[in-house]
Amino acid sequence: RETPKGGVACECRPGFELAKNQRDCTLTCNYGNGGCQHTCDDTETGPECGCHQKYALHSDGKTCIEKDEAAIESSEYNATSVADVDKRVKRRLLMETCAVNNGGCDRTCKDTATGVRCSCPVGFTLQPDGKTCKDIDECLSNNGGCDHFCRNTVGSFECSCQKGYKLLTDERTC
Repeated sequence: RETPKGGVACECRPGFELAKNQRDCTLTCNYGNGGCQHTCDDTETGPECGCHQKYALHSDGKTCIEKDEAAIESSEYNATSVADVDKRVKRRLLMETCAVNNGGCDRTCKDTATGVRCSCPVGFTLQPDGKTCKDIDECLSNNGGCDHFCRNTVGSFECSCQKGYKLLTDERTC
């Protein structure tokens, strides 16, 4: 996008963050849990996945398997085949739907008796697919409550004033 001084500034799609070089976009944990099955931590190189207690991170760096099954899988002396372990792991993962890629939810996932329920943070609305969160453009309704100018931002908005006016502490009145 163009800056007020005539320069160019990069912006990233929702779920991505502008890198320190101000040109590249890196995936964040805010979008689809960063592709992680259990936990996600944002690092300088992108999302880093982790697992809940009693689980170990699979070699793919994203999915989690039960520690006892991980031990079976790596054991050369056990009669259980890798295929059998795989089936048991998949069966357990299907029961823990929010644990699998955040249940497919963009943001918050909650396990319920009937399956997963996705929800979105303030400033976003849940789409008809029941999984995706879309930014609400607050500026479309009553100019966001701003006296002069309203600029939509991801998950929020900002008010600003015409030249010669100052924005008051309520951040809406000029």
